[in-house]
Amino acid sequence: MTILTPSLTCIAQRPGYIYDYAHILTEIEIEALEDLCTQIDMNTTNEIIIVILENLDNYQGNIESAKLEYYNEKPLDNIVGIGKEGKDNGVLILIAFKEREWAFETGYGAEGYLTDSESGRIGREVITPYFQEDEYYTGLFITIATIGEEMGYDLEAFDPVKNEPPDPSLFDILLEDPLTLVWWLLGSGGDYALIILVLLVIAIIARSLLTGGLGGGGRSGGGGSKGRW
Repeated sequence: MTILTPSLTCIAQRPGYIYDYAHILTEIEIEALEDLCTQIDMNTTNEIIIVILENLDNYQGNIESAKLEYYNEKPLDNIVGIGKEGKDNGVLILIAFKEREWAFETGYGAEGYLTDSESGRIGREVITPYFQEDEYYTGLFITIATIGEEMGYDLEAFDPVKNEPPDPSLFDILLEDPLTLVWWLLGSGGDYALIILVLLVIAIIARSLLTGGLGGGGRSGGGGSKGRW
């Protein structure tokens, strides 16, 4: 992965990147997410915008209509459109809280970093499971960080202003690597190790079925994906 050097940085053009109209994040959490998006913008010129709507009532429940309007037409801090002019290198992540839906819209200039299949995978594997546990900040932070790294941002250089996302639990780590889970359980010993192993395998299968999300997505800026939690 190519890391952009400081000499290639630019001044971020947006006054804001996080628009939490549903009020599910604290001020400290918003500030940390804003800082991460700002640093990604300054180092890669790509804009990652998060819009969290309370509901889709103004869009007849259609998240596709909502995301296209916010990507192309809806002013955010008096700025219309996401991505640098002439580059179309923006990424919009729209959250519809009441409907429990998420959607990505990716500009043509950012599709080289974030394809429809990749945004769908991030939504299913990060947003859906974390939002199901009401871990909204952690889910969004990991989502932004993952996209930023794909864009060439060195996450190790990130210096959060106020807060950091909590470390994933041992269970989360083990779920990401089932083979490690098997060896960890067998190595732990005990009369109930096999029973626990069977139960956790069932839990993994159930979690996979529940977090499958919805594939596909509309096109306007470039591409997108959508799903539920």
